[in-house]
Amino acid sequence: MPDLSMTVKGQEFPAYDPRGIQGMGLAYATSNRGACHLRGYTVASEVLGIPVKTDPLVTEGKAELVKAFQDATAAVDSSGLCVFTTFAWSMENIAPQVDAACEGDWSVDKMLEVGERICVLGRNGEGKTTLLRLLTGWLRPERGHIHVLGMDPARKGPEIRRVVGYVPDRLEVPRWMRVADWYPASDFVASVLHGAPADIVAAVDARLRAA
Repeated sequence: MPDLSMTVKGQEFPAYDPRGIQGMGLAYATSNRGACHLRGYTVASEVLGIPVKTDPLVTEGKAELVKAFQDATAAVDSSGLCVFTTFAWSMENIAPQVDAACEGDWSVDKMLEVGERICVLGRNGEGKTTLLRLLTGWLRPERGHIHVLGMDPARKGPEIRRVVGYVPDRLEVPRWMRVADWYPASDFVASVLHGAPADIVAAVDARLRAA
């Protein structure tokens, strides 16, 4: 209830009062998970002066500031780095690390472009879930081609899902999938049958791969 708890999308405000830090108020209002300071930490600029000092009590220019922080934060989160590294590292430090680890030209501009396009928005039934399922190999395209990290999801779905996360609202297993597609046999055997006799491990592995 708003008169008892100030929330955005059901999430209570964190430590930063938006009345005294106007950018955070806008960040709370536009965050994809409600009042979260970790989607666009404008405190860095408005209070700490990182990378530049802005006045926390004014609203002018805060839309651009919030967008810049949200784009950069989404890019850092996608890289696998802890967002708190940005207190020491800028995108100029992070982009070369991503470039060294991944294929493609990962410049600062490319990283910020990824951060800008990190969310898929649309009304119900417009194909957001279908797109994500196609990208991760849960569905197969009726026509055309898809490549994720240089791989075809229809053929390399398990490999893609090891590095690309997808969390559905409801867990639905496509009818065409085998047990080995759902949960790679070698991973299951390694985690569940650790220490078992070699012949048992081999037998279970073979049965799962054939299922």
